[in-house]
Amino acid sequence: MPGRVPVHGAVVAGDTVADTVVLGRTWDAATHAPNPQENLASPTAMAPEIMTVPAGTTVTFENPAGNHQDHCAESFFDLASFKIGPIAPGASGSYQFTKPGDYFYNDCAGFPWNTGEIIVT
Repeated sequence: MPGRVPVHGAVVAGDTVADTVVLGRTWDAATHAPNPQENLASPTAMAPEIMTVPAGTTVTFENPAGNHQDHCAESFFDLASFKIGPIAPGASGSYQFTKPGDYFYNDCAGFPWNTGEIIVT
């Protein structure tokens, strides 16, 4: 079985960011918000990279209008499979996390090195 590469970054409570992950953007730890520019090269271009939510929470995956590329979120190595997208700039998609666990996902729209994690409690 292949190993899982750890996702690194600040752990952010979902309710502080309206249960929303911004795709194609890195997290600015100083401002506690997504950076204003699309980033296609960083393996942490999910803002926030790690988010905690209680079971039953619907998480929104947003591709900001200022981005130039489609993005998506697709699970891997987790308890339930999900795929949201591809999402065009200015659009979003969502998924309800019903079971506790660690859900790892990447950007399947041509940027698979961009990974994130949703921790469901």
